[in-house]
Amino acid sequence: MVGTRTRSTRRAWGVALGGVAMSVAVLASSAWACTAVMGKLTLNPTSGRAGSTVKAAATGLKVAPAKYRLVFIDSRELKADKGCHSSTSSDIIKRGIQTDSKGAFSAKAAIPTTAPRGTSLICGLETYPVRNQTATTHETYTVL
Repeated sequence: MVGTRTRSTRRAWGVALGGVAMSVAVLASSAWACTAVMGKLTLNPTSGRAGSTVKAAATGLKVAPAKYRLVFIDSRELKADKGCHSSTSSDIIKRGIQTDSKGAFSAKAAIPTTAPRGTSLICGLETYPVRNQTATTHETYTVL
């Protein structure tokens, strides 16, 4: 009787620990999926009015023919805990940016004319060859 309980207890713990390991594996693979390569993004200027142009330059990404898009998350969306990785097509300010042979890109994009004043985020997300597998750092842009 004691041996049976012990086996049942061991089996229960094995199932519970297996579930924990599986959850950790899923979380780890999800985190890896969008950050396999995290390139550095710089913005110039880092502030301006809605409708103005910003130059975004990134390094440390996948080499050509990888492509990226720039995403703009405004101050309202940030307050609602929205980030670059939960962006929608309406958040895209530049598409089809191709990296060079060193994994870098430079592109100009317009800040949306409807952007509210305040701190916003801009980041680059991979579109090719594997959508959203890699990204740039998230950099702040202040809409004046």
